[in-house]
Amino acid sequence: MRVPIACTLTVEEQPDRIAEWRAFFATHVTALEELTPAGAWLRLAEGDAPVLAAADLAQREQACCAFFDFAIQLRADGRFLAVAVPDDAGPVLHDFLALLPDSLRP
Repeated sequence: MRVPIACTLTVEEQPDRIAEWRAFFATHVTALEELTPAGAWLRLAEGDAPVLAAADLAQREQACCAFFDFAIQLRADGRFLAVAVPDDAGPVLHDFLALLPDSLRP
């Protein structure tokens, strides 16, 4: 089944969610490790708080934008939030990553 590239947040809810992602990126992401046209790997800061914040925000984002696929990966070299979208949602991923602080943007 193909998931439509659409968001169910209302126009009123969208600015708050965007602000949440900006704050998360500024506080809990230390690097954009890998970028493809349909995905990205974001290195999380040390500690449990970034992982818990990533899980909460990613779950809520996927509830309204089902085409996003998020995964948290715990590896020996760090903790990561993987973000993936269908190939035709590349522009949406680009807009999403534009919320990263300037120092982390590609």
